[in-house]
Amino acid sequence: MICCFCNSLSAHSNGETYSKIYLHENGNVDISYNMPIDQFLQIEGVFQTNKNIEEVFTDLVVPNFIISNHSQPCSTVGPIISNSSRQYIRTNWQVFCPITSTIEIRNTALFKERPAHLHIARFRLHDGRIFEKPIVNHTPLWTIETEAETSVSPFIDYLKFGIDHILGGYDHLAFLLGLILISAQLKSIFWLITGFTVGHSLSLFLAVFGYVTADSQGIEALIGFTVALIGAEIFAKRYGYQNQLIIGFTGLMLLLTAISLWAPDRVLHLSSLTLLGLAIFSGCYLKISNQETRLQSVVKPALTLLFGLIHGFGFAASLLHSDLPNDRMVAALFGFNLGVEIGQILLITLFLTAVYLIFRLWPKLNHWIWTDGAAASLCGLGCFWFLSRSFL
Repeated sequence: MICCFCNSLSAHSNGETYSKIYLHENGNVDISYNMPIDQFLQIEGVFQTNKNIEEVFTDLVVPNFIISNHSQPCSTVGPIISNSSRQYIRTNWQVFCPITSTIEIRNTALFKERPAHLHIARFRLHDGRIFEKPIVNHTPLWTIETEAETSVSPFIDYLKFGIDHILGGYDHLAFLLGLILISAQLKSIFWLITGFTVGHSLSLFLAVFGYVTADSQGIEALIGFTVALIGAEIFAKRYGYQNQLIIGFTGLMLLLTAISLWAPDRVLHLSSLTLLGLAIFSGCYLKISNQETRLQSVVKPALTLLFGLIHGFGFAASLLHSDLPNDRMVAALFGFNLGVEIGQILLITLFLTAVYLIFRLWPKLNHWIWTDGAAASLCGLGCFWFLSRSFL
């Protein structure tokens, strides 16, 4: 019911933008700035003009992305070209900035409209040296020493980036909350989180180094599906509704499969084969998860590993846009993944500490009311994310 009254509710409300800057030997600087188009369309109050979406994006970005040489803004040369696709909107332009020992980049673009979003900037010199930096609202200025070596590892920057990413990813946090709620013991929580960690670390590595290419919008829909399924599982374990849930989830997936086959213009991001696979998987998962067997200690971490594979592809989208060379990507990948793990540990520690203190202060509190409410919220949010991201 809460979802029905929300104007917008996205996975990463913070959002991310990306820029690539290339400094030619003659002093010309090519700039490309892009953003996921669904995140841009969620910005309120910027489309109340007669301009098209590309013009609005250009007006918000170009005047607020300033490259300076000794505190003197570099002059714009050539045309400003903006275009959009089903996934991204981007603006390309060129400025003239004579090469000196110090170049400054001040990026305040879209921070007024989305104060908590993260910008990933990549600067490349004509001799092949590469600099990169995540930029946030409170530190918009980036000073680049062009005569410096780039041997400094991006590890620390991407460690912070990983922490920010997991703490700002509400769908990832919702899934972790579901894993905590579904586990009765601290040991069980540890093994479930371990399975999830192994899964997303593996898919993050495969995606970043190009072994697997995943559809980012389809992955976002599948992440919503995992949240809905884990929320439903909590009810199945408590009330024994696994048969009804199997019918419900399987029926929903089969209905979407039929829609994808019938719709003439591919209304859904997910293929009919994927939806059919989800129908089979959800039924089997709910049936297996409710069986109390000695193999549960092995089966459950294996299942959360599968969920982790899906979430890992979602994590990978951010690193893929940084376009780092392989020799620097290893440090960035390790730092980002470690940051994600630190963020997870912080979340779990804070949640378990809060629960412990609450029940120490109010020992007679009926915890099942809060558990059921959280499970219902997770299932509702997951269904909302899955359906809203599945349709074009």
